[in-house]
Amino acid sequence: MAETLPDSERPPSIDSLFDALSDRRRRVVVRYLIDRTDRTAHVGTLAAELCRAASADPGAFEATLRHVHLPKLADVGLVAYDEADETVRYREHPAVESLLETAAPTEREPVAAGN
Repeated sequence: MAETLPDSERPPSIDSLFDALSDRRRRVVVRYLIDRTDRTAHVGTLAAELCRAASADPGAFEATLRHVHLPKLADVGLVAYDEADETVRYREHPAVESLLETAAPTEREPVAAGN
């Protein structure tokens, strides 16, 4: 009989990964973190970098990051989000990295800052 892992140790299901990555802004967040040497960023820096290409207001996007996108990514274990010091760290997931690499050429438009 197979051993059952606690929820905290169980890898995310493919459905939950696809759900988390179904929003382009979340894919861009993950890609940005993957490309950083330390795979970590401050929420404000992340918002500013992602809004630069879209000429959008980082303040509005930062709120959406904090309340929607980062919690969603954290729930499936793709990032560790520390609300106290406002840092986000990518958690290694080779299948996600491969998927994002495959999808990258099809995503050329700037990121919209809304929810």
